[in-house]
Amino acid sequence: MTLRSAPVKILLLLCMVFFETGNLSALGKNKPDGPKTTAKSTNTPRVKVGEPIPDIELTDLEGKTVRLSDYYGTIVVLEFWATWCPDCREVLPHLQTLSDTSGDAGFSVVTVSVDNKSETVRTFMNENGYSFMVLHGGLHIREMFAIKAIPTLYLIDRAGVLRASLVEYGSRGTEEIDRRIRQLIEEN
Repeated sequence: MTLRSAPVKILLLLCMVFFETGNLSALGKNKPDGPKTTAKSTNTPRVKVGEPIPDIELTDLEGKTVRLSDYYGTIVVLEFWATWCPDCREVLPHLQTLSDTSGDAGFSVVTVSVDNKSETVRTFMNENGYSFMVLHGGLHIREMFAIKAIPTLYLIDRAGVLRASLVEYGSRGTEEIDRRIRQLIEEN
């Protein structure tokens, strides 16, 4: 390790630790504005393909409470992302396209931002012209859904069962997402 690269590697390591723990206050940032979230329990088992998704309750960017169970009976594309994530920024235009066509096609797009502040997400959405559903999630949601990296996308069937997941997929995963959505639509 060269002397020049040591500070960069230390900074990257600290960022990874703070992202994993959700503790940005140690970096001098304000504590997260803590979205109002409830879940069955923070001890809820991690989500696995083939098992039901736990019902969660989060707030959208306007402060309205939304439950995942509100979407039972429809196929759900559930995306975990952040404004600062390059791969996330890469897939957001595709999510917008999916959202624009979802009603007619028989599925819903719901995203969960893991950013600390709702205002950051609101500004980002406005600046980029995005209108898809955004809920604000905290550390316990990342733990419940076993989110270790973003973007993470879950495809949930009409019965609320996790059918597929893609992690850190970037734009290379958009065709796979489309294919899997079509498969779920054709099943019913």
